[in-house]
Amino acid sequence: VVSSLLLLFWGLNTNEPDSILKKFGMSELDYGQVCTMIYLKVSLSDFLTVFAARTTGLFCSRLPSWHLGIAACVAMGASTLLSHYWDDILDLPEMKSLTWKWIGFVWAYCVAWFLLQDVIKVITYWLLYKMNIGSEAHHQGLMAKKEKVTMNRDNRRALTYESVMKGESLVKASVRVTGKSTALHLPESSGYKSMSNNDIMAELNKLEAKVRALKDALK
Repeated sequence: VVSSLLLLFWGLNTNEPDSILKKFGMSELDYGQVCTMIYLKVSLSDFLTVFAARTTGLFCSRLPSWHLGIAACVAMGASTLLSHYWDDILDLPEMKSLTWKWIGFVWAYCVAWFLLQDVIKVITYWLLYKMNIGSEAHHQGLMAKKEKVTMNRDNRRALTYESVMKGESLVKASVRVTGKSTALHLPESSGYKSMSNNDIMAELNKLEAKVRALKDALK
């Protein structure tokens, strides 16, 4: 936000004699060109932020995937070309084309802010680790809880498999494993006689789904 507002302020004051951008040899901009400049700046800086957000260290500490690389080239390349050929491609008088010199300046400006942002990110992570916020110890605690849940699940599956192999009923096995009956309870056989064919088929589908789920739990 700060970088965008600063560039906007500079762009709107290019017609002033003491303009900072004029000292860099940049030409004056009208309002339409300022709008295009901000469009290009936001397009570039937003995508560059993705590269900084990928890592806790410097952005170059881990190479991006080729998917991200292609997306970056297409998105930022399209924004760059559109900023230069705006008048030829789009009939929108609110924005006007930029010269290649101005486009190069915006690129350099965005890259400079991106590098500064990346350094600030690294320092921020370092301070958070120093204060034990989001530290490795905190991460290990979360992983230990996850491993405990996984171990309990695997133990229940192993006990259930052992019970079934011993020939215990599902009701007895569920009581031994969980302390309560979680197996399928069937109504009295006489209750089925009053059911319609559709109800019987629905009940069979439920039973088949229950059997499949039990088999999957034993794998």
